[in-house]
Amino acid sequence: MLFKKGAEVAMYETLFQDQVVPEIRCLQKERIEEEAWAQEKKEKQLDSKRVISAAAKWERDRKTVRKKRIATEQQIAIARSREQEKMTGRREAQKRAQQSAKERANKLTTARKVVEEEARTERARSERHEATRRAWLKLRKDADQRPSNNSV
Repeated sequence: MLFKKGAEVAMYETLFQDQVVPEIRCLQKERIEEEAWAQEKKEKQLDSKRVISAAAKWERDRKTVRKKRIATEQQIAIARSREQEKMTGRREAQKRAQQSAKERANKLTTARKVVEEEARTERARSERHEATRRAWLKLRKDADQRPSNNSV
């Protein structure tokens, strides 16, 4: 009986294996197919993310380039305005220097005119003085040459 029971157990195990093994293989095959499908899905998602991230990167790069361009344009505008302010300052300084030079020249010209006028006046005065002195000398000489009435 033991042998009979052992044979039944062996037969049962064989039957069980014949039924279970194909099911296990079927389950394994389904699991492998599901894993492959999940892997494909992940790859598609990654590809779509790559496409999206590439588009997003392109958009970010475009915005970054635009911001850099705008920043550069602003810096150029600021530099131009500073340069214009410097040029305006230089022009104003040059105008002030020219005006100051003109004023100094006018003062110098005025001073020369005053000095020339004073010199002319002094020459005229000294000429009159010299003429007066000569006239007095001549009168004195004439008076000295005349015979005096008091001595007789």
